Amino acid sequence: LITRDITERNQAELAIRNTNAFLSALLNNVPVIVCWKGLDLKYLGANKQFLELAGLKSEEELIGKSDQEIWGEPFGQEFNTVDMEVLRTG
Repeated sequence: LITRDITERNQAELAIRNTNAFLSALLNNVPVIVCWKGLDLKYLGANKQFLELAGLKSEEELIGKSDQEIWGEPFGQEFNTVDMEVLRTG
C-alpha cells in the first residue's frame, strides 16, 4: 500500500477555485464590457455585459467562436483587423 499526502495539492486547488470565483465576480460586476481571446482570435471568455451585448445566454455559446461567427460582417473582419494590429504591435 502506497500513500501520499495531497494536502498541499488540495490547498492549491482550493486557492485556484477561490481566485477564479473572485475574478468572475469582479468581471461580472464592473461597468465595462470585457472579453478575451486566444492567439487564434477565437473567444476564450467574456463577462456578462459582453454576453448580453452579443445576445448570448452563456459563455459556452461564445467560447471557441470567431468575431465573424458572433458579429457577422463587416464587424467581424473589422474586429479581427484591430486584434491583429494589437498582436503585431503589442
